[in-house]
Amino acid sequence: MQCLAVAAAALSVVACGSARSTGAADGSGTAEAGVPKDAIRVDEGRYMVPLEKPVRGCQAYRPHSTHGDYVVAALFYRRPDGSFTIRRDEADCPRAAEDSAGSGG
Repeated sequence: MQCLAVAAAALSVVACGSARSTGAADGSGTAEAGVPKDAIRVDEGRYMVPLEKPVRGCQAYRPHSTHGDYVVAALFYRRPDGSFTIRRDEADCPRAAEDSAGSGG
């Protein structure tokens, strides 16, 4: 996954696992064991799991691996094309009032 590889070079990584795994659809309508509910399949054994609460009005995701691989400890957002990014300004999110106010300088 390209965005994870790029982000991994700049950010620390942590092992990711889920204590409560309920299985999630991979697009085929079936569920895989060990995958958190509502996870979005990105690659073989790699998923993006939506956070329960939006971050500054935008749905954020955390990476998850079913193979015990290390994942980046960062928030991800979805671009309009459905891909993932760590840059909120590239995401398909409503602009918050503080984002559009600018720095004034």
